[in-house]
Amino acid sequence: FSYHLLLMCKSSTPEGGSSAADAPSEGVVCSQEDMERKVTGQATAVLSKLSSKKEEFAYLPLDEKIWLLDAVVDRIGDWEVAGNFGRETMAARNVDDQSADGAGMAGAYGVILAALIGPLCTKLKANLLALQKTGKAVPPERVDLAKEFGFDPTEVEGLGVQTYDMGTDPLMKIRSIVINEEEEEGLSQARFYQTMLKNVSTTSSGDQKPPLGTVCVILGAGNQSFLSISDVLYHMFVRGSVALLKHHPVLIRCKPIIDYVMAPLIDAGYLVSLDADIPLTQALVYSELTDAVHLTGGINTHDAIVWGTEEPETRRAKNEPVLKAQMFAELGAVTPYIVVPSETPTTEWTTDMIDMYAGMCAFAVADNCSCNCLACKVLILPGDAKFDSFSTQFISKFKEKLEHTKLEPAYYPGIKDRYNLWMDNVDSLGDNVCKTVCTENRKDVGSLPGSEFVLPFAIAEVKDVSAIKDESLFRTEPFAPVVTIVRLPGATATEYTDIAFSFAQNRLWGNLSTSLIMPPSMYSKVIPKVIRGELLYGAVCINAPTFMGYQVSGYWGAPRGTSTLQDAQSGHGEVCNAGGLFDTPRNSIAWVPWGQLRPPGPIPPLVSKCLARILALGWKALLPRRVRRMLAMQSSSLKHLSPLLSETQLEFSC
Repeated sequence: FSYHLLLMCKSSTPEGGSSAADAPSEGVVCSQEDMERKVTGQATAVLSKLSSKKEEFAYLPLDEKIWLLDAVVDRIGDWEVAGNFGRETMAARNVDDQSADGAGMAGAYGVILAALIGPLCTKLKANLLALQKTGKAVPPERVDLAKEFGFDPTEVEGLGVQTYDMGTDPLMKIRSIVINEEEEEGLSQARFYQTMLKNVSTTSSGDQKPPLGTVCVILGAGNQSFLSISDVLYHMFVRGSVALLKHHPVLIRCKPIIDYVMAPLIDAGYLVSLDADIPLTQALVYSELTDAVHLTGGINTHDAIVWGTEEPETRRAKNEPVLKAQMFAELGAVTPYIVVPSETPTTEWTTDMIDMYAGMCAFAVADNCSCNCLACKVLILPGDAKFDSFSTQFISKFKEKLEHTKLEPAYYPGIKDRYNLWMDNVDSLGDNVCKTVCTENRKDVGSLPGSEFVLPFAIAEVKDVSAIKDESLFRTEPFAPVVTIVRLPGATATEYTDIAFSFAQNRLWGNLSTSLIMPPSMYSKVIPKVIRGELLYGAVCINAPTFMGYQVSGYWGAPRGTSTLQDAQSGHGEVCNAGGLFDTPRNSIAWVPWGQLRPPGPIPPLVSKCLARILALGWKALLPRRVRRMLAMQSSSLKHLSPLLSETQLEFSC
């Protein structure tokens, strides 16, 4: 169970976040009502102070918001941030960063922070500069579908969508494409900023501006520490909210580093960072001062927060949620990886290509002990006799890669129960499933003392999908190191692809992300179907693992319009969206050209520091910190932020 599910539990014993001074004196017994009243008062005090800043932040001049973004990026580029962030994240996962594997994993994670958050701020800054100069966000370029994918654009006309090229990631060579829903008036961008600029221009000097701005409570993720930072930046700089970040207890040791990176926003009073106990978190979420709640978690947590634990189905049927704030949620899915063969025997699927993409699928299962909302959970291959040799070879290589992948500690709360539940579901299907538990290689990446518990990878090969009556294997997201393999019929590659899309769309729970592995000869046949929504996932990753779909310039979240509070699927709303500030994005495509995948790997600590600094700061990495700050100050009037410019606060030291 996700920790946030406990928000709904009544508890008078805080798990953390309360100081000793808050405890009652010895011999004094506080009633439940007194405790609840005290906690409500604490939440109201925190939110009232934050709420008093929401209009100021909403109308904050754009050059001052740019300064704040620059200040955040400057701290990400600090020499010690990448190393500390990677080490603390690995420690939260019970990985020993002093081991050879652990040190490389920590180094890689530090680079991930800079590679995601640095460009996120850069994209946001570019849009704010454009808004400042022209009153509009940076206009994106449309994708030349005929040139890029070799099909006639008329195949996707009349759908009310347009495809926009959001650029290529310089590190991983991933092309990001946003599929945007558009009405007759065309592209709509930066709705919040358009409203803000209109209010400013139409309000006479001295008059009060129309109310603007919201308070968003963000419930941080427990599996990926960088998500808390990106969620905060999205809600603050795309939606214009002030934010309260409640850290997940699994990753609480990352809080000091996140607070350091986000200090410019915290010091200005626009962001609150809390290690809150259960009662206080509950009071924050349900406070009348909270306008929006953002959850990165699971469907059970979402439903418990929205509908409560007392007669939730009755409330759901009547559409009477206990949560009055707007709900944003990034939930999980039973994520499919769909392998597409060539239509006729060609040289595209060589032994090297099978090795590369089978390894990619194995990594997508193994990373972070498979505790990712985008981990590969169902591997789909063709089952017709025509493709039997290809599928058998791919599965054999996939198993080999997974068998020789070092195990990570099974650190996430409840992982063993979920692992055993999946095993039970597989066993209940009897002879229709062949189960393999990878027990031959029990090497791990290096665990912290006392936390050596690991779970071997488990694989279930379904013999006949049509014979399965119990859909548990396909409808329950297994947050554990397990994967199901299915073969689907289809006399041709095109027919198989249609069946695979239907299977993923209708039988697998969730629609957050999917990976589509296919050679160039299939682009013109398959990609029009993706644009038409026949494979409607938030991120469709072509020849790339699903984690590469999390592109700051693209779109991340369930596809627009596919979920409701009653049936949340993979969530509501989006994150990222920094490149185009699209008002109506539907979903996105992340595309890596065939055979050009750059698999992630360990990065030595010193290399990690240098690479993270360059990714965050660019050429400014060569300048001393004080010079960078002086340049930033000269480029902004900083009317509202002048109290932050004291000498001590310009000293950026960890």
